[in-house]
Amino acid sequence: PTIELEPNSVKRMKNSVLVIGGVDGRDVSDLVVFNMDTNNRQRIIVAGKSKILSARNAGVIMQMNMTDTQMLLFNKKNKKDFTVLDADKVSLNIFESAFFDTKTGTSPGEMTSTDLRKKITAMKTEKDVSHQMLNRYELEYNKKFSLPFASIFFLLFCSENRMVRL
Repeated sequence: PTIELEPNSVKRMKNSVLVIGGVDGRDVSDLVVFNMDTNNRQRIIVAGKSKILSARNAGVIMQMNMTDTQMLLFNKKNKKDFTVLDADKVSLNIFESAFFDTKTGTSPGEMTSTDLRKKITAMKTEKDVSHQMLNRYELEYNKKFSLPFASIFFLLFCSENRMVRL
């Protein structure tokens, strides 16, 4: 699978957020990554320029080689406990599990509305499912109905305005 990075956009993943500046082919400028590290500390990575490379290992979607990189790690409970790191070069692997549900192999946007409803019902009974993940699945479920109906109403609105002008 591939992930499309659009210029001047925000890409949300399961536990991370990418804020993307400019994109020119495989080059990305002004990249900011928000996520948690393995010690449950908030991590913010800022890179001036990044080069996207193809995956070299199984389970990795892409590798980002970043230059002019700064990283801020801080404890959410104690904001005075933080670490700042500067590096000329950093490699960041983006794993499939960051975007896709590893159990089903599909993202919520790729599921049918029936499968998505079943998944949401199952997630509500599980204890280890985060509130953010459940909201993401419910949002995708609601989008499956709201976007088509909005298109129908927009079409009716446009045809109504056209009739008035004639």
